[in-house]
Amino acid sequence: MIRSKLIWLTCLALLPAAAGIHAQEPIKKFRVKSVVFEGNISFSDKKLKRLMLTRPYNFFPRFYYYPEVLEDDLKNLVMFYQQNGYL
Repeated sequence: MIRSKLIWLTCLALLPAAAGIHAQEPIKKFRVKSVVFEGNISFSDKKLKRLMLTRPYNFFPRFYYYPEVLEDDLKNLVMFYQQNGYL
C-alpha cells in the first residue's frame, strides 16, 4: 500500500516536468500587408510582384511572412534585373 502511494506521488511529481518537455510556444504568423517598390522605372510593380512568393495579404489565399522566402524573393529580383541587362 505504501509502495503504490509512493509510485503515485512520484508520477504526480514528474508530470509537470514531462508536460514541459512537449510544450511548445505558439508560432506567431505575420501577414504581409503590402509590398512596395521604390525607384523602379523599367518594370512595373505588378511584374516585379509576380516574381515573388511573398505577396500582400488578400482574402484568399493568405500569404504570411517568412524571412527565408523573402530572402529568396530578393535574390530572384536581383537575378531578374541582371538577366535584363542591369547590374
